[in-house]
Amino acid sequence: MNLADRARGDLARLFRSNFAEPLCFEQPDGRLIQTFGVWKEGDELVEAGDYLSVSSSAPVVLVLRADFTAVPGIDGGRVCYRGEWFRVADVQHVHPGMYRVRLHREQI
Repeated sequence: MNLADRARGDLARLFRSNFAEPLCFEQPDGRLIQTFGVWKEGDELVEAGDYLSVSSSAPVVLVLRADFTAVPGIDGGRVCYRGEWFRVADVQHVHPGMYRVRLHREQI
């Protein structure tokens, strides 16, 4: 087995274990994608101007690229995690097999 196949297998095991949690992505066109993600809600430094940085606690979720036919929707995309909805703010390719999705909590 070559390195790429082993890496795909490792990712699949990680995301299908108890480490990853179930999520539902709602794409801008209304399609729902059931998947698993590694959730993180930690501090992140955000630049707020030329000389000012502030700390944000914006949630982030890592998901497998193989679960999506296209990049998760930024314009109107949403994620449901533990019954709470979040808007997709940004999507980054962080690994050949993963997306890092930054989220904003929806206001009630």
